[in-house]
Amino acid sequence: MKNNKIIYLIFLIAICLTVFVSCEEEETFDCPEIEANIGDPCVNPNGEEGTISEDCECIVNVPDFDCPDLEANFGDECFVDDGGNGTVGIVSKDCECVVDGPDFDCPEIEANIGDPCENPNGVEGTISEDCECIVDGPGFDCPDLEANFGDECFVDDGGNGTVGIVSEDCECVVDGPGFDCPEIEANIGDPCENPNGDEGTISEDCVCLS
Repeated sequence: MKNNKIIYLIFLIAICLTVFVSCEEEETFDCPEIEANIGDPCVNPNGEEGTISEDCECIVNVPDFDCPDLEANFGDECFVDDGGNGTVGIVSKDCECVVDGPDFDCPEIEANIGDPCENPNGVEGTISEDCECIVDGPGFDCPDLEANFGDECFVDDGGNGTVGIVSEDCECVVDGPGFDCPEIEANIGDPCENPNGDEGTISEDCVCLS
C-alpha cells in the first residue's frame, strides 16, 4: 500500500512537470535562424563587432561619414579614377573627388575659353563660352552669317530672294540708291512730312524736323 502511494506521488509530480514545461512560453526572435533580435550586438565571422540588421545580418558598425558612399568626409583626400595615374583630389561638399589645380573657365573639362580642343570626332576646334569644343572654320568677318564684308547675301523677304550686300554691321543691306538716310530712303535736307502732317526737312540725324 505504501509503495502504491509513492508511485502515485511520483506520477503526480511527472504530470505537473509535463504541464509546466508545455505551458512555458517559448521566446520568439526577430531572426529565429540565429536566435537574435534586430539591434542585438553580434560578431561577424571575421571577429568584428556589429549589430543585427533588419535583414538578420551582422553589420559591422562604421563611423558616420559626410559622404557614406565614398566612406569619406568633406575635405578628405581622394583619388581620381584617371586610368591608374592616382591623381589626388579633395572630397567636395557635393561628395565628388575634385582635383586641385588652376582655376579654369571650364573646370569640368579643365580648360579655358579659347583653348584649342578636339571634338569627339577628332576634329580640332576651340573652347567656346559655353565650354564646348567648337570646330574652327574659315575666318569670316561675320561668322554668324559665314560671310565677309561686301559679300552678296539674300534678304528674307518672303521668298523673293532679294540680293543685298553684307555691311560692316554684318547685316544684309539691299542695293539701292545711295541715300544719306537709307532707312527712310531720303537725303539730308530733303523736304519731308512728320507723323503729325507738319512739313519739315530731313536733319543730319535722319529725322524730319519741322
